[in-house]
Amino acid sequence: MLQNVGSLFTGLLLVVNAASTDPSSNETSVCQNVSVPAGFKDIPSSDQDVWSFVAAPGNFMSVLFRNFHSDSENKGTNKCVMVQKVPYNESGETKFANYTKWYNGTTNQSYAMRSFYNVVKLDGTEGATKNVLVARHQVGENLTRETCYPFAYPDVKCAVVLMNHWNDAAKNQCKEETSSQKGESDKTAPKTGEQRPCETACEMWVRHEYLNETSLSENCTKYYEQFCGNSKSILLRKT
Repeated sequence: MLQNVGSLFTGLLLVVNAASTDPSSNETSVCQNVSVPAGFKDIPSSDQDVWSFVAAPGNFMSVLFRNFHSDSENKGTNKCVMVQKVPYNESGETKFANYTKWYNGTTNQSYAMRSFYNVVKLDGTEGATKNVLVARHQVGENLTRETCYPFAYPDVKCAVVLMNHWNDAAKNQCKEETSSQKGESDKTAPKTGEQRPCETACEMWVRHEYLNETSLSENCTKYYEQFCGNSKSILLRKT
């Protein structure tokens, strides 16, 4: 599958003549106050620089695994979720359009939408590092509202990204897995009133150039387990 990643959506190259200007507002973003789990703000902000991952060399970043299902049937049929940077020429200047793409195993269809990015600093975190990716997606001629992606930890190879807008799906998945493991020892069992890590929706993003490495960075693995638990729904299998 990985060898064909560049040709999965070749038709996408035909639509890069869309407006290049990021239409997002310059006003204060709601993502500056997005909710994050306990411990997120304890990580040094210098270790949460969104652009260290998003702007790293290469045109593809993919979701390797997540702890929730995003399809309506809760079967994990949405696979091969990735973002592609597509270069295009505007008035002699090379620019890039970002496209979020995925494949549904039930319909056997590929989907894509253009994504516009901004970065902000989460209120309450130290330093000036911008640790939340703000995205607006173009669906037809319309733009979605801001979607917030707090980065628990990124480096040039991988990133642990919180997906608050999928928390309900993560809670359902966590509940099902907990029921199937009933009676077993669970080291991540919360105290009364506390939230399980698996109830926070998370994804592990990896840049395409590093997909076939034998292991992720120690920090990516550590922070995924801390904030997301041990559940891993695989979206892209290594070769």
